[in-house]
Amino acid sequence: MNLKFKNAMVVLLSIGLLCSCKIKVPHKDDSLSEKRYLQYSENLKKSYETSDFYQRAIALANLDYDSKVVYKYLRKSIHQHDSVCAKLYEFRYQSDSFNFSTNLVKRDKPRFLDICVECESKVNYQTYLKEMKIKELAYAERQKNKQLELDQSLFDSELIAILEEVHQRDQAYRGDDKRNPEAQSRYDSINLEIIEDIIHKYNGYPCVEKVGYDNAMVPWLVLHHQSDVRVRQKYTPVLEDAVSKNCMSQSLLDVYNSRTEDFIYFENKKKN
Repeated sequence: MNLKFKNAMVVLLSIGLLCSCKIKVPHKDDSLSEKRYLQYSENLKKSYETSDFYQRAIALANLDYDSKVVYKYLRKSIHQHDSVCAKLYEFRYQSDSFNFSTNLVKRDKPRFLDICVECESKVNYQTYLKEMKIKELAYAERQKNKQLELDQSLFDSELIAILEEVHQRDQAYRGDDKRNPEAQSRYDSINLEIIEDIIHKYNGYPCVEKVGYDNAMVPWLVLHHQSDVRVRQKYTPVLEDAVSKNCMSQSLLDVYNSRTEDFIYFENKKKN
């Protein structure tokens, strides 16, 4: 057989194999912004180039693909890399501890927990929780040390007093031992008005230098506990600005954005 012909056949076969395994990117769901859709679509394509099953599962989950397919790739991923179990436990930890409806859990929690059980032989969940506790304690200690470095003469005592009251209301009826959704909802509405006034008065998010590390979390908590998508989207730029000015961490913004997308997702599901 002619050498050129052989080479041409190899090329054609290679193209055929690539085409046969090419993924059809799901259509954009209304709950996803254009930016996020492009991000997950690109991640999906990369996962096929690298044979990364975990990346593929996460991308498909966020693109609202068939749940069975998502969990098929998740199951494959834990046999591909043991480290995936720690990543899955993070979803479980967020769901159990903070009742966050993370993308994977909200789609099919029983199937997700089944996969977590498979992880137990590789990475024990209780061991993971102990490690998380150590990290949280270390983080708290770092925050404590940072507080000591702040110049308290620059603190706004009036604003701090307001934020402390807001925080008390924010936590008044949260938690299994004191849960009262109706009462908490009324408090959340009151808190939102106060935080809106603060943001307007101070032309943005109050920074740690003005209120301290603990109180700087309060506006984020109030906004994060809002279920109205329009309210959440209205204050996303304020939080983004806070991150750019080091008034708030990027991780808090990521959690906020993730929950906003969850609310959008559920709203669209109700409409359909």
